[in-house]
Amino acid sequence: GTQATVKGVLPRDLKEANSQIILANTYHLYMRPGDELVKEAGVDALAPALGSVHGPYQGEPVLGFVEMKEIQEATDMPLVLHGGTGIPAEMIKEAISLGVCKINVNTECQLAFQEATRKYIEAGKDLQGKGFDPRKLLAPGVQAIKDCVRGKMDLFGSLGKAE
Repeated sequence: GTQATVKGVLPRDLKEANSQIILANTYHLYMRPGDELVKEAGVDALAPALGSVHGPYQGEPVLGFVEMKEIQEATDMPLVLHGGTGIPAEMIKEAISLGVCKINVNTECQLAFQEATRKYIEAGKDLQGKGFDPRKLLAPGVQAIKDCVRGKMDLFGSLGKAE
């Protein structure tokens, strides 16, 4: 499906009528109050800028829960967090309760991979026997990603739901 990032709009303004879509640049759609962007564009989910970021946080995350609720109620669309790495579990659960259905956690997976691979090398395991073999060298990192994903699936409440 299609996904759009909405910036520069107040959730309460989504309900007003007769506005225009402005393509401000090739990366973001900006909208004026009352836009029918969701219906006209046929998007499957919205990723509004509500405090989450891609990559590690600098400081404490502050999510716009009030805005999440307002946008979800105004659009009845699933919401997306731009990034979930470093957001405390309680905040993730609150966001999910307010309509967030997709949470990007690739950075957290990459950091888990990096840490596990670094430990393998720092322990000198790459110098033992055939420890330099990429299948052995990368195995701890791959397992760390699997463990991270399983933990996130548990937190998100998605374990055992695939058909």
